[in-house]
Amino acid sequence: MLRILYCDDEPAQEIYLQRAVQKWEETSRETIRLQTFRSAEEVLFELD
Repeated sequence: MLRILYCDDEPAQEIYLQRAVQKWEETSRETIRLQTFRSAEEVLFELD
């Protein structure tokens, strides 16, 4: 499983990334765990 932590406050970028992940999962045998965050502080809190 591949884990992606993504941080961006732009909702359109989040949607684009979700679609890209979905397409990648459809063509590969790898599962991706995508976590999206609105700020770097949220990412650091999650990793702590």
